[in-house]
Formats: sequence, C-alpha cells, structure tokens
Amino acid sequence: MAQGSMPVTRSGEPIDWDELVLTKLKKLLGDEQGKSLHRITLTELDLSRLSSAEDLFTFADALRRHGGFIEAMGAVLRIQAILKGAKSNDGNAT
Repeated sequence: MAQGSMPVTRSGEPIDWDELVLTKLKKLLGDEQGKSLHRITLTELDLSRLSSAEDLFTFADALRRHGGFIEAMGAVLRIQAILKGAKSNDGNAT
C-alpha cells in the first residue's frame, strides 16, 4: 500500500471497517451475540463505529481481553488490521 493511501477492497471501494467487523462477529457468533459484542466493545472503547485500521487494531485488542474463542477472533482481526496498515499505540506495526 502506498504511503498515505487508504485501504480498499478488491473492487477498489474504501473498506467499511465497522461493517467488516460486524459481519464477521455475526457470522461466527450469530446475529444477536455478534451485534451485542460489537456494541459493547465499541462502548467500552468510546467509539461510535470503526473507521480505520487503527480502530480495528484497538477493537481487536479489546476482544483479546475476553479470553477463549473471542480472544482468538481478536487475534485474527488484529493481524488483519496490521496487514491493512495499522500501527500499535506506540506507532509501530506490532
């Protein structure tokens, strides 16, 4: 990805980070549990929606604190965020 460019889907559209995560959570946990975890985690992070790879990274770290299967989901999302250009809070891709 070029410096300063925004991550896009394969079709060239900008990534809707919030929809991407919500879709994955609903697919893995079911509609109600996925929506609930999404809403609760956003509230914990004081975010209204995910709008960047860095937001995804932060969201993924929050999921990792739950343990078990949700922790594993967070780890996968964290890797996806890094691959899309997210930096950790200290500014480094971690």
